[in-house]
Order: sequence, then C-alpha cells, then structure tokens
Amino acid sequence: MNVLTLNPGSRWLKAAVYNDDGECVANKKIAIDDSEAQDAWLRTLSDIKRIGVRVVHGGGLVSPARYTPEVRSTIAEFQTFAPLHNPVALALLDRLEQHFPSVPIWCVFDTHFHRTLPPEAYTYALPRDVARAHKLRRYGFHGIALESVFRQVAEQCAKEGKPTPKKLIMAHLGGGSSITAVHEGRSVYTTMGATPLEGTVMITRSGSVDPDIARILTESGEYDSASVSQLLNTRSGLAGLAEQNDTKQLIDDAVVGKQPEALAYVVYVRSIVEGIFACYAHLQGADALVFSGGIGYRNIHIRPEVLKHTSIIGITKRNTYAYEADETRVLFEYIAHA
Repeated sequence: MNVLTLNPGSRWLKAAVYNDDGECVANKKIAIDDSEAQDAWLRTLSDIKRIGVRVVHGGGLVSPARYTPEVRSTIAEFQTFAPLHNPVALALLDRLEQHFPSVPIWCVFDTHFHRTLPPEAYTYALPRDVARAHKLRRYGFHGIALESVFRQVAEQCAKEGKPTPKKLIMAHLGGGSSITAVHEGRSVYTTMGATPLEGTVMITRSGSVDPDIARILTESGEYDSASVSQLLNTRSGLAGLAEQNDTKQLIDDAVVGKQPEALAYVVYVRSIVEGIFACYAHLQGADALVFSGGIGYRNIHIRPEVLKHTSIIGITKRNTYAYEADETRVLFEYIAHA
C-alpha cells in the first residue's frame, strides 16, 4: 500500500509515491498547466492508500485537513488570495477524487506554520471593519517547506551536540521567495502577506510595490484589476526586469555584467537582504541563517552575494556550515557571536 504526495506549485507539479517503509518508489515533475500529462501519470499508479496534497492558502484551516466539501469551499474562497496556486490545487484535488474515488485525500496548508504570528505581525493598518469583512491579514506561506527545514536543522544540531538555534532566519528562495523569522520554533514574522505576492522580488512576481501603482495602471485605461494582478504575478519580478525567465541563465548573465540581467539581479538580492534585516530586527538578533529552495540551495552565486551584505550582523562566508538533506536542500549559516 502506497502513499501519494503532490506539490502543485506556481510552475511545476512535483509528485512522489512512498511505500510503507517510507521509501520513494516513484516520482514525477510535470508542468503545472499540463493536465493531460498529469492525468496520464496518475493512471499509471496503483495500490494508493492515502493521498497528501500541498495547498498554498488554507485561510484559517488547521493542517492537515481531510478533503471534504467544506474544506473545498474554503480553498475556493481563498482562490482570490492565491491566484497562481489555489485554482490549480483545486483542479488537481477534483481530478484526484476521480482517479482514486475511495482513497482519503488530505490537504496540508502552507499557511498553517504561520499560525503563531502575533497580532502585531499579521495585522494590516486598515480599517478594522474592512479587514475583518474581507479577511485581510498577513497569512504567510511556504510553511510546509519551513517546517521541514526547521526539523532538519534541529536534527543536524542534535547530531553534532549543538543546541537548536533559538533565533533563526529562514530564507526560502525558489519560484516564490519569502524570508521568515522563527523564535524557538515559532514563526513570528514573514515577508509574504495576505497573498504570496507580497515581500521579496521573485521569479515572475513583483514582490512588494507601492499599492497605488494598481490605481495608476487601471486609470490609464490599459488595465483592469485582473490584468494588474496578472502583471504583478506572472510578468514581473526577475523575469519582467530581465525579459527572460530562465533563472539560472539570468543569474549567470548577471554576474558577468550583462544588462538588463545585472540590474535585475541586484534588485533581487537587495530585496532578500532587506527581508533578512527585517527578521533580524524583529528577532532582536539571530543565531543562524538557513537558505532553502531551488535557488537558495542550488544556485552557486546567490548565497555569497547575499552574505556580502550581512556581515554587519555576523553572517559571513567564513562561518558557513552546509549539508544536504533528502528532500529539502538546506544551507545552514551559523552566526559567530563575539
């Protein structure tokens, strides 16, 4: 009997099948918009006893939650908060019910890890009645990856006889990116907000920009609210600045000074550094910095470039400790205190 896990991201569907011993017996990476290829692969699977699906925005739902009509309704309600993620997750969940009608499906929410955010961290300075009526608050994302990273850090520290860092800055850099401050295992600040658009510059997402830019664009007559959202979510960020979305090639071109890639890279790094310093301020110090995600771990240029700007708080290339885990790629930066 096997367990099927699926991670529908903004660009890819990543799936894996595990047996009763926890061994991965099959895995697949398929373009998120290629439903035919997804269905074809699902049809090859058998003996599935349980399914787990990552869902980016669960609102206030506790994770994990069995996929029921009520849970589906909440995920659908928050589609407007996560337009790149929740609609594709819902479509996948509905297809999974068709492929495996008698198999229980469980949803695991990225927002759950950030349930520990204090009110001052999740509250926007909006009229209280407006915020309450429209559920406008900071939710935070990447929670499943962050929980995994924190567990790996704790396990590695235990192996080496070191305490788990109490004040931990976690830089998760991939297609979407966020920086999170973790105090004694609890999320206390994160750069993403009500939606996965807020915060650092990302691959196709703008990150935080002046909110009134939306008004300026709509008043121009060239955009409506939907096309502004599409612009900020799918045509901005590194890809928008450099006019290409091959991230590895873009960064390789940037480090040799090619324009406009070099400017895009500097803007990207600057936003990451700003997020790290915000976390440092909210934690009032830091014991370690962790890089994870496809760019955070795999790209050879990004970490040294970020670390150039963090030496003032004790994070430098001289005190780097790195290890590779099975699932999440993690680079662990210890901070040497004087």
